[in-house]
Amino acid sequence: MFFEQANIIMATFGAREAARDALGSLFAHEAGSPFRLRVYDSPISEKDGTRELLRDYADRAEIEFGEHNLAHWQALDQCEKTLSRLLPNVERVQVYDTAGAVKMVLEEQRRDTAAIASKRAAELYGLPILREALEDDPTNFTRFVALSREPVSPPAATPCKTSLVFATRNIPGALYKALAAFALREIDLTKIESRPLQGSPWEYLFYLDFAGNQSDEICGHALAQLREFSTFVRVLGSYPRANMPA
Repeated sequence: MFFEQANIIMATFGAREAARDALGSLFAHEAGSPFRLRVYDSPISEKDGTRELLRDYADRAEIEFGEHNLAHWQALDQCEKTLSRLLPNVERVQVYDTAGAVKMVLEEQRRDTAAIASKRAAELYGLPILREALEDDPTNFTRFVALSREPVSPPAATPCKTSLVFATRNIPGALYKALAAFALREIDLTKIESRPLQGSPWEYLFYLDFAGNQSDEICGHALAQLREFSTFVRVLGSYPRANMPA
């Protein structure tokens, strides 16, 4: 598509790691049902005449935003290749939130600026979408987790996933022994990553997802064994597995 000029692309700087660290410190919250959202990053502009431009040039692949683009840092990162290819000279500005970037374009009447955000943000603020699917990876999904103050029990026989966080002693083989609790029972680990343990330099927490419900007998045994080789274990919750969109 061909777009009317804008001078800035706006995006936000995010707090994904901070949110994950906070999740690991929660005591009274359980992870509820997660859901995935297909990441469709779209540039949105306040510029007059954009709707007409879209209709006139819908069959063209050229793009001209101008000088400024606002977006969350993750949105900018997810669109890096596309932006570099189509808008090599556009200034990229990190802001606090993708929807907030759209709000800034509208409230500040930034007619030389586009924001990278979701289709829903454009609908909420009544601004036209200049281009859809700006992201580099068409298979990019974002997982969200709903939190509940009380434990949530998934329906019986529902395929589940469980999320937990744990720490081990800093000795050789500690992580190997901890993960063996799942390997010996052929429990599928779907994700594991480490994060620094706040207040303890060079020590780490491990965030782990596995296929199964913590209330299942075999998973319960695995968790019991994990606790034998860990200094800290917190089960964040079990929840129905999300279906991947087609």
